[in-house]
Amino acid sequence: MLPDFFIFTILLVTATTAAVYYYGRQRRSSKRLDNALTEAESLENQLSAAKSSSAEHSAHHEWLTREIHHRVKNNLQMISSLLNLQSAYLTNTYAKTALRDTRHRVQAILLVHQKLDQASIVSNLNLSQYIDELLYYLNNEYSDVQGIRFESSLKQLTVNFELAVVLGLIINEAVGNLLNNAFPKNKPGTVAVRLETAGVFAYKLTIANEGIGLPDNFNVQPESAFAKNLICGLSDQVNANLILENEDGLPLTLIFTATPLSFTCQQKRE
Repeated sequence: MLPDFFIFTILLVTATTAAVYYYGRQRRSSKRLDNALTEAESLENQLSAAKSSSAEHSAHHEWLTREIHHRVKNNLQMISSLLNLQSAYLTNTYAKTALRDTRHRVQAILLVHQKLDQASIVSNLNLSQYIDELLYYLNNEYSDVQGIRFESSLKQLTVNFELAVVLGLIINEAVGNLLNNAFPKNKPGTVAVRLETAGVFAYKLTIANEGIGLPDNFNVQPESAFAKNLICGLSDQVNANLILENEDGLPLTLIFTATPLSFTCQQKRE
């Protein structure tokens, strides 16, 4: 009888110990699971808060950027108005031309800030829309040059602020140079601006006309020399490939790309 009781006691103690051990293990596993769930919930709350903070920061940054573009646009508009007002009191032709050209450059930059202020994404500018608006402005500004038509064929392209400013200034200088030199005695003609694909991430901007070229003995005026140097300098700034030609008018070709290009500025005569 005693051995049986002893064996029963041992089995009972063993079973109790196993049950206690199993229960404790289950409690520890459950506690670890609860801790893991609590930690995951905490991390999820932190992530949600971080996302909310990031979205608020992004929205605030975009608002500040729009406000900057808006204020710069207004300041440039005031500068343009002052230049126009000053020009009305000048009698010297060269001085009036210099102020007019400066006002056109200011307007080219002003339009970039205006377009970015209105853009759905404040850092991206629709280049084709910008070029069309710039050409419309220049067409009105050179209304004294009779019989000149502006044509554009522009591929849809989105660019950043820096590239838009450079391209706008180049177009302004090139169009002004064409209207001043390529259409003598109000000869009618066309100024054409084309933007097309030139390769992978490469684009070609062409500004041409149906006017005349320059005679071999043409004496470059200071303002024309300045415009040419400005165009070359701006092209270098964006690592673009620039070709100035003196055939079939005064065509200008600019190839720019997202990857650096070796810069060449060459004038071709045939």
